[in-house]
Amino acid sequence: MDPVGPTVLIIGAGISGLAAAQKLHERGFRNFRILEATGRSGGRIRSRKYAKGLVEIGAQWIHGPSPSNPVFQLSTQYNLLSSEALSEENQLVELEGHPMFSVIYSSSGKQINRGVGENVVEMFSSWLQKSREFTKGGCNPEESVGSFLRQEICNSYSNWERDSLELKMALLSGLFKLECCISGTHSMDYVALSSCGEYEMLPGLDCTFPRGYESLVDHIKASFPSDNVLLNKPVKTINWKGSFSGSDSRIYPVQVECENGETFVADHVILTVPLGIGPVIWENYGKVISHRLHCNEIIKI
Repeated sequence: MDPVGPTVLIIGAGISGLAAAQKLHERGFRNFRILEATGRSGGRIRSRKYAKGLVEIGAQWIHGPSPSNPVFQLSTQYNLLSSEALSEENQLVELEGHPMFSVIYSSSGKQINRGVGENVVEMFSSWLQKSREFTKGGCNPEESVGSFLRQEICNSYSNWERDSLELKMALLSGLFKLECCISGTHSMDYVALSSCGEYEMLPGLDCTFPRGYESLVDHIKASFPSDNVLLNKPVKTINWKGSFSGSDSRIYPVQVECENGETFVADHVILTVPLGIGPVIWENYGKVISHRLHCNEIIKI
């Protein structure tokens, strides 16, 4: 490692950690290393060959492949996408992060009446759009998207025809589950209504990587020396604002200790571990407060 310049440690060799290393290297930094807890880099991006194709074990596609999407920009730079995904027409499609429905089938394999299906999807989409309008206030801070959607159903279902009521409720149940997948949550009751509109949905039809999502990881890693990535280094503690001696006799403000007792010193640390939003929040310097939203479950969906 070059002894000149600040020493930087990056915790985590997922896409964020690798991208941070790439940016540092592009700007002339050479004294950086990535500490990765596992025996591989890439984080939640993992592609594996299967039969004559491949399987994405982690991330699968680019959501909103258009110029405003940094993943799309990198993938285009490295020529990793198909010509269809790169077409201007594909990049301009506005789906707001949701799939298109041309044909809908029931669990028994029966095709659903197209008019009924389109009507339910249109209703649900309008309610979702309405839920995004509370970012500037107008709702209880503890209200969830789930409770809001159920209330919209209650306000509407009395006007539905009786012979289609059961079918519409079944379709709505499926759309609820789909929205949980899109929002990355177990329940829409865990998605706050007051802030859901802050998420920006980019245009473009979702696309995959012909050579696997991990091809993007490989190209990013190739932009800096491979020995900058240290695998099997699970971090236990980060000590900062201290005075720690390095092997070069310098004093560093940060010391990172791994689970095996090995230590690394640095001037700066970039932490890129995934910060999941769970059913708890931290408040008052680490006090754990239960944060389960208690919503009115008039309709069980």
